[in-house]
Amino acid sequence: MMLPTLIGEQNAHLFSFYLDRSVRQGLRYGLGLYGWVYSFPIGDRLAAFDLAAELGALGNQTVITVSQNSYKVWIELTSDSYPHWDSMIQAALTRSQVA
Repeated sequence: MMLPTLIGEQNAHLFSFYLDRSVRQGLRYGLGLYGWVYSFPIGDRLAAFDLAAELGALGNQTVITVSQNSYKVWIELTSDSYPHWDSMIQAALTRSQVA
């Protein structure tokens, strides 16, 4: 299991990129490039960490950014799972809501 990295959003370098006919949000942190997965209101810290942990359990490196208003979960773009993140997120969110 890979633990998520937590950083302040002000320390992140954000960018946009084009994939599968849509513009997506990206993040550069250190030497890694990450794609935005899901945003949570600031009061849902546990849900953000649960989602990042779920993705980490599948072998994905994740980053969580925190701002005054939200937590955002990001997954490494080089991950084999990244092209399938939409379905992975829905599955992880469904499991966390049931628990």
